Amino acid sequence: MRYLKTKLVFLCGALALVGCKVVNNNNATVKASDLRITTDIGNWSEVAGTYHPFSTTDELTMPPFGIDGQVVPYENKGLVNGIYQELKSGAGYDYQVYVMDFGTDSAATAIFNDIVAGHVTTPAAISGYVNTVAVAQDNVSQAVVYAHIKNFYFWITLSSYSAIITNATNAAGTFLDKYKFKIGA
Repeated sequence: MRYLKTKLVFLCGALALVGCKVVNNNNATVKASDLRITTDIGNWSEVAGTYHPFSTTDELTMPPFGIDGQVVPYENKGLVNGIYQELKSGAGYDYQVYVMDFGTDSAATAIFNDIVAGHVTTPAAISGYVNTVAVAQDNVSQAVVYAHIKNFYFWITLSSYSAIITNATNAAGTFLDKYKFKIGA
């Protein structure tokens, strides 16, 4: 018995020294709140008072949580939690994002496919991303971007682009690259 205790103490000490942590293959240790954009993307800055973490127990149908008018379809698809955030660039562009954790890659992919099928009529490509991962809907002076990376689903609106969809989709690619890096994808 003493031998077993010694081995257990040694194993625990070794794990503590190397800083190991257990993660699943869906990178579950990364939370939606870890994906908050602060000052790490060019001249974009957070609009004061617009960052809101949420869970499925929160009221998500009232502003600022107007996720397509209701949260029920998202809960039914596995929504765990998420964040809402707004940023503004020095050039006056606006960025709004819902980052939603669906727990698994397959659940995030499923919600992406469902939303794209129901909302994207004029798709615009996101530089560096295939349409099965990220796509934009061109809405004159704004782009609505839908994307999924691992267990996360993103609903992004980039506005004040004066009908220059390429600029909006380039900005979306920059943001998605940052999320991808933070997620470890």
